[in-house]
Amino acid sequence: MPTPDQVLHHVIKGEDAELQNLALTGDFDLEDNSETRYGTGDDVTLEWDGTRMAVKAAANAMWDGLPSKLDPNYLAGAFDFEDDFYEVDTDAVVGRWAAENVGTGTTTLADDAAGAGGVMLFTCQATTDNACEQLTLVSAPFFLAANKTLYYETRLKIVGDVQSEVSFGLVAKGEDLTAVADVLPADGVSFSSQDGDLAVALTLSKSGTNTGAVAAVHTMVSGTYATFGFKIVGITSCTPYINGVAGTAATATFPNDQSLSPYFLVRNGDGSTQQILHVDYVRVVQLR
Repeated sequence: MPTPDQVLHHVIKGEDAELQNLALTGDFDLEDNSETRYGTGDDVTLEWDGTRMAVKAAANAMWDGLPSKLDPNYLAGAFDFEDDFYEVDTDAVVGRWAAENVGTGTTTLADDAAGAGGVMLFTCQATTDNACEQLTLVSAPFFLAANKTLYYETRLKIVGDVQSEVSFGLVAKGEDLTAVADVLPADGVSFSSQDGDLAVALTLSKSGTNTGAVAAVHTMVSGTYATFGFKIVGITSCTPYINGVAGTAATATFPNDQSLSPYFLVRNGDGSTQQILHVDYVRVVQLR
């Protein structure tokens, strides 16, 4: 058995009933922490708790049901886009993203203060009301449809004040939101905050209508990172996840007639405070 300070993550698929039962009782030995079993069904994740193997609660239930990338058949069942912004160059914009802006602000890669990966840094022009920075993936690989569950997650923070306006999530290809008053896509799924309020809402929009909305899913704190995610099941529900915790689902105005791209936007809400958005990473996965 491993020593008490060794932590094991043992993935056991549901079709392997014998191993799954052993996992739930803790009645098995491992020589090291490298063994992984593959198959189909639900994952069981285990940790050594000092005495026995115990079932570990999922750190973020949003990802439940997603095929593992370790599964040789992963690409047959899902496709994804992710960017950790780790190719650090403080003078360059990431080439696979398209930039829109109002004013003379910048969108650049910056060193991560924590030393892990990189950060995309959006810096609005100082002391200029409505100065804005938007970045959108140049392709639009995602399309909402029945039985095509989609997972979205990003980690970011605002450095500014209550006058910041942010918007991020998925948007129809080609939409420029820099001059849109409420920073909501005409077609898309977005987290957004409005001028004068750091409360973030989750909004679904289709053809300019956005009756699908969940207010105040999180209140941002300047200088503090938070993880924002949503899980869209077909075209019936979109559940927000803030720091891994599920909120109330939105159930209307799914943008299911447009191809969608990941995007980020930040805008000054007045002429006094410069708003800066730090994006640590983004990941989007959709089932085929």
